[in-house]
Amino acid sequence: LRLNGYALAQLARPAEALDQYTRASELDPLDFMTHVLRCHSLRDMSRFDEAEQTCARARQLDESNVWGYIGSSWVAYARGEMAEALRWTEAAEAIEPSDPFLLAQRVDMLLALGMASEASALLDRASDVDALTIGIQRARIAFAASGAQALNAALREIRAEAGAGADNLLLIGQLHLTAGNSAEAKRFLKSAQQSADYRAADATDPSYFCLAFSGAIPVAAIQAASGEMDRAREILGPLLRALRMAEKQGMSCYGLYSLRAEAHALLNEQELALNALRTAAARGWKGSFSARHEPYLRTLREHDDFRRLLTVVDQANERTAARLRAASGTAR
Repeated sequence: LRLNGYALAQLARPAEALDQYTRASELDPLDFMTHVLRCHSLRDMSRFDEAEQTCARARQLDESNVWGYIGSSWVAYARGEMAEALRWTEAAEAIEPSDPFLLAQRVDMLLALGMASEASALLDRASDVDALTIGIQRARIAFAASGAQALNAALREIRAEAGAGADNLLLIGQLHLTAGNSAEAKRFLKSAQQSADYRAADATDPSYFCLAFSGAIPVAAIQAASGEMDRAREILGPLLRALRMAEKQGMSCYGLYSLRAEAHALLNEQELALNALRTAAARGWKGSFSARHEPYLRTLREHDDFRRLLTVVDQANERTAARLRAASGTAR
């Protein structure tokens, strides 16, 4: 039953996946991972309170397993509660201090909240994480704090050796694109695609939609910046179809709509992109920093409605940052 549920989740059919996981948990109520998977399906359908209760049950069964904490961080992230997501990710890091994905998630959320100095301090304490991950995250922070010139300087310090991994190579390519280095972005994309661990299926994998991620977005953006717009369309078409299907089958988290906004913006379909971003914001999207500075929504930047929307999200992020700083005794 659990395997059936996982297969259905991979097809973006969360209600049917939930049914399989629920039946599995009734047969074996002490199976920790089934509760985590139920949490994911409930999150995908924006049934956030039930999702959190299910992840809490998973932690009761095994408080030493990182997935109970990651599940709760993803629930909070999917509902736009960045402070809560940071709290759960910090708890997960206490169990898995060397996990580069957890570190990247925390940096991502801190930068979204305008807390670049806190993100930098986080890296200073991350002694268990590999040097390449630290370098990539320092480059992201440099850009957030000081702009493209600082980003380029940080990128020159990164040494992506053979075996760096497709995810890291693609991240470096994204940063070069953000810095305006389209040729370097294309070079790193090519290296990522030639890497043995490159997963083309990530482009339309619904597991990542509620985290507002699809590998199709950076790949298509790099192709478009390199003058290969036809190739970008070939990449974004399947993503948009997958997003529509996921929505039709019950997914409703904001990541579905922020991804749709990015895809339409890259295709210069501005009204469709704005409508999707409005829906994302109404459902908890907090990505105003990346929207303003990363290349994916660039075609919207002259729209007054886009600017007004970002201002509202900025204000919400500033309030969250102020609360976090007050709680930590670092209020500005």
